Amino acid sequence: MFQTLKRLFLVIMTLLAVSTMVNSLVASWQQPQIQSRLELYQTNLFLQTAIEKPQAADTGTELAQLRKALLGDEPIKLAEGQYQTARQTDQKILEDLLQQAAKQSPAEKSSTARAITQLQEIIPQLDIALGILQAELGDLQTAQTTWQGLLESSIKSPLESPELNTGMLSAIPLERTKTSTRTTAEVLLYLWGDRPLGKLQNEIQINETQIEEVLRSNLRGWFRDQALAQLYTKQNQIPELEALQQQRLAQVQTALWQLFALTLIPATSGILGLGLLLFLGGQAIFKGKHSLLLSGNNHQLAGKNQQDLVNRPQNQFTDPDSYLTGDIIPEPKTNLDQDSASGKSNWITPWGGETIWEVLVGGFFFVGQLLIPFIFSNLPLASLNLDVRGKAIVVLATYLAMSLGTLLVLYFALRRFFPLPQGWFRIDLRGRWWVWGLGGYAVAIPLVIGVSLVNQTIWQGKGGSNPILPLALQGNDLWSFIIFSTTASLAAPIFEEIIFRGFLLPSLTRYLSVGWAIVASSLLFAIAHLSLSEVLPLTVLGMVLGFVYWRSQNLLASMFLHSLWNSGTLISLYILSKGAN
Repeated sequence: MFQTLKRLFLVIMTLLAVSTMVNSLVASWQQPQIQSRLELYQTNLFLQTAIEKPQAADTGTELAQLRKALLGDEPIKLAEGQYQTARQTDQKILEDLLQQAAKQSPAEKSSTARAITQLQEIIPQLDIALGILQAELGDLQTAQTTWQGLLESSIKSPLESPELNTGMLSAIPLERTKTSTRTTAEVLLYLWGDRPLGKLQNEIQINETQIEEVLRSNLRGWFRDQALAQLYTKQNQIPELEALQQQRLAQVQTALWQLFALTLIPATSGILGLGLLLFLGGQAIFKGKHSLLLSGNNHQLAGKNQQDLVNRPQNQFTDPDSYLTGDIIPEPKTNLDQDSASGKSNWITPWGGETIWEVLVGGFFFVGQLLIPFIFSNLPLASLNLDVRGKAIVVLATYLAMSLGTLLVLYFALRRFFPLPQGWFRIDLRGRWWVWGLGGYAVAIPLVIGVSLVNQTIWQGKGGSNPILPLALQGNDLWSFIIFSTTASLAAPIFEEIIFRGFLLPSLTRYLSVGWAIVASSLLFAIAHLSLSEVLPLTVLGMVLGFVYWRSQNLLASMFLHSLWNSGTLISLYILSKGAN
């Protein structure tokens, strides 16, 4: 009776988990990717170094050569093209979302409305920046047209159309947004045009002394400094202009080294990883099971596992849940001659598919993805008006609770099989686990970057992103970075590697070869992140993680690789956030 009720519960939870995952993936398709935002942040950092052109006397210096290598000859023109591309992409996504919303039921429009709201706030900000770039390129007429368009536009979503008959969503005219883009556009038209100050005062009710405050509040980085320089020049404030110029020149070298860390270091690592990948692949072709990829002494560990199970009582070979279904795990073979080149598993799995089902559905998806987030979403946290640091703490607390809940389910599911065969969830500080982690990281860079380029073409800026990334991009102080790093670079690698590599991958080898078990566990690992645009890159990353774990037989190797990957992403976000501001 208990087993029947448990299976019924699992069936219901499976349907709920699958439904929730499908809905989340579909909703992510409607969301813009953060990748385009990251590219613009990097462009803004490029612009910080374009303040002063190299003098003829220092064109041979290392700093000047680094500047030219990173920026090229026309950095502002390059930035203008990137902003145009981002603007067109976001406009296309917005138009598609508006058309899609007209065909949706009221219940489906909530996530679509959020995406529309986000884009309707982002696009005017892009127009503000685009106009400044056009003005700096000398195309004042185009810049003025861009800003004037912000004053004349009143973005209204067809979600308000009477035929849709939905009272839950409202249009978002530009005048009602809280981004202050209209005020900024008025000020910029005054600075780069012939609009008199009196008209500016009548339109937005600000005086001459408040213009600087508007610019400092509504613009960031290079765009703010360019507008301030134009203001000081127009108002003939020579001391302020000189002080601004000295401040900007002092930041150039810092910005260049930040760009060096963001571009040349990953590029160098990618080249090394590609070379390592080619070397290992060639060696595997010519040396077979004697190559670095396929050789090893894991067969010795597997043999010990098998012999250990052979000597156990028969009731320890059988999943207690399997007696009712006849799913009895056969007694393991005593062949001790397995090796890595055979593609066979080095693990002995003393449980069946129902235990895998119980951990994934009951633990990871129900407890981790549904129950814990539901509890935290119903806490009165929204009323606290948290800053980025506070939100980072909430993210960390949620993740720790989700991890603990899932690991408890894992423990109780496997408790009846204790002691586990040797090699399960192995964490050993001895050996070369760190070499496998570093090597896997180097190899993952070119693989994931290459797949990501293809992925960008497929999704055209759609597909959503990990929700922690926009928050991390906003948190440009050290404490926020430390909290996000604790979540992404410590908690996530430990928890996800225990579940997907430590448990799921070896468990699947009871039914699949090691290669297909790596692919299947990697696909589930990617889907669990609930963003369509990340499924393909994360599947590739998961395959590298799975291979590293299989070959090293040490969870520390894949945890180290996972931590390196997440740390590199967070450090890049931190540099971009600091540099852009």
